Amino acid sequence: MPREALRLLAAKDLLGLVGPEAMPSEAANALLEGVDSRSIRQLAGLNNAERDEVRVVFQTALRELDIESPTLREAAILVATEVAGRITDGSVSPYAGAKEIWDIARRLPLEHLPEFDTFVYGASEWEERPENRQNFADGIIAAAHDLVVANH
Repeated sequence: MPREALRLLAAKDLLGLVGPEAMPSEAANALLEGVDSRSIRQLAGLNNAERDEVRVVFQTALRELDIESPTLREAAILVATEVAGRITDGSVSPYAGAKEIWDIARRLPLEHLPEFDTFVYGASEWEERPENRQNFADGIIAAAHDLVVANH
C-alpha cells in the first residue's frame, strides 16, 4: 500500500491538489511501512526544505523505487478512483465526493473523461434541484462503485 500511496501523491501533485509540503510526511509513512531507499530517507527529513528541492528528491525516490510517475490522464483517474473509494465506503458524502471529482475534471480542460460525467452532472445540479438529490446521490454512488471496480 505505501508504494500506491506514493504514486497517488505524485498524481495529486501533478494535478495541483497537494504540494511538496505533503511529501516528507508521506515518505516517513512509507518508511514505517517498510518501503526504503536513500531518497525516501532523505525526503522524510526535508520538512523545511525548498519546494523545488523536495520535488526533486521525491522524483528521485519514485525512480529508485521503480514507481512510474503518472501522466495527467492517469493522475486524474487515480485520484478520482481514490475519491470514489471514499464515496463507496461512506467516508465522504456523494455530493462532496462528486465535487472533488468535478474539480479533478476541471484540471484537464483539453480532455474529456466520460467516466467522470455522472459526478460532474450530479455535483453541478445538486444545489439547483434539491428534489432530485436522492437520485443524484444514488447515481454518484453507483458511478463511484463502477470507477473503483474498473481501476482496481
